[in-house]
Amino acid sequence: MTSHPRTTFPSAIILTLISFSVFLGALDLTVVSTILRQVIYDLEIPFPSGMNEAAWIVTGYLLAYTLTMPVMGRLSDLYGRRRVFLICLAVFVLGSLIVGVANSLGVMIAGRVAQALGAGALVPVAMAVIGDVFPPHQRAIALGILGAVDTAGWVVGPLYGSLMVTQFDWRWIFFINVPFGVVAALLAWIALRDLDQPLAAARMDYLGALFLSVALAALSIALTGESSAASSNFAAASAASGGGLSPHAPILFAVCLGASGLFVWREMRARQPLIDLMLFRNLTFSAACLVNLLVGGALIAAVVDVPLYVNTVMLLARGFTPAQADLHSGVILALLTSAMVLAAMFGGWLTARTSYRLPVLFGLVVAVCGFGLLSQWGATLADATQARDLIVCGIGLGVVIAPIATAVINNAPAQQRGAASALVLILRLIGMTLALSALTTWGVTRFDALTRATPLSAFTADFVTRISAQVMGEIFALAAIACAAAILPAILLRRATTPLERTVHSWW
Repeated sequence: MTSHPRTTFPSAIILTLISFSVFLGALDLTVVSTILRQVIYDLEIPFPSGMNEAAWIVTGYLLAYTLTMPVMGRLSDLYGRRRVFLICLAVFVLGSLIVGVANSLGVMIAGRVAQALGAGALVPVAMAVIGDVFPPHQRAIALGILGAVDTAGWVVGPLYGSLMVTQFDWRWIFFINVPFGVVAALLAWIALRDLDQPLAAARMDYLGALFLSVALAALSIALTGESSAASSNFAAASAASGGGLSPHAPILFAVCLGASGLFVWREMRARQPLIDLMLFRNLTFSAACLVNLLVGGALIAAVVDVPLYVNTVMLLARGFTPAQADLHSGVILALLTSAMVLAAMFGGWLTARTSYRLPVLFGLVVAVCGFGLLSQWGATLADATQARDLIVCGIGLGVVIAPIATAVINNAPAQQRGAASALVLILRLIGMTLALSALTTWGVTRFDALTRATPLSAFTADFVTRISAQVMGEIFALAAIACAAAILPAILLRRATTPLERTVHSWW
């Protein structure tokens, strides 16, 4: 078995191409958050009766985005990276076209699901391509760049949407994906021509994929409040979602638990499993996965609660209009993203020269400090202070991206790289989903507890501003605790690049 197939195309160009494709898909993960009001108006969705159905414009994308990763990641192991990458691009382009021409909510949701099925699979396949093309000592920098581009796409998405709708109809946000996607596909056909050979002579574990998909779907739906995606303050979230859980959460949790048990049972007995659970015997692999889960939870606190702070505290304190609040949210999140992008590349560089452990520990400590600063945000906050705190937080979170992805890729066999790459992303998304529901529940509960005994006449703008700032400060403090907890598994990370080292660093 070779560690990576030879390719006659320059690896830097391949990295640029797959990063561009991933960026396109990542943009559309969050771009609807700032155009949802206009979409609802244009599609004549009734308010408020149609809001639960409209939430599936967001929820359907997130669900499909998660479900497609393990299946397509594994298929790229079995049938070749280029073939699967091109299929993903084609599905994404088709979905974008459907969304652009949608004249009803059903068509809109169908198009968004198709987009997500293609975009979600692009990321693990791209990570596997890096594992194939780059030798072990160069993967960290390449994965850092890819991780930075992916993160930048879905964090910049809301700002991109806000700017686009000021100049064009919202449909052009999706139409523009078509020519870009076609060009990316043509270039991928050429650049990835040496990666069209299957890396494993095996069959797809469709039964395992079914069990895993049911488990992930049940968990995602259970943890998604029906209208929480569109809520802009804790009072609205409380009224709309009851704390971030689906009304059918108990049944869905039971389905998730049962399907997860069946998945483990299947993978332990399958001759050719979807995800080889023996990978978790490797100490570095398991530790990296746990760190990724916790960091995902912390990251969602920044991505969701920073705009929430702007749309509640700053909107009331400074008298922002909703449009001004959306623009300010996009700008300050761009600071977080820019810091993450630069830090992710630095993290890759540092990993290539030291180990997995050092950059991860450094990033987690800085992230703890960053969220500690965010937890001190009060009812009044200077723009310079806000920028400083978000940059510190972004540096910490960004540095962790490359060493974690590299640890997983380097400790997985070549014929499991696609599945292992998907696992990295799924765990981060699960961490984000769990944390979003938990933090929403915490925020709603705390807001209600702090205002329950307050008479209606006392609900002034200053009062709501102060209470909202307090609750969000507590949420940022919880994110700091998640990063601090990730330090423990990070200590267990080892540099393991050979089969012998992987055996030595196993759990048993």
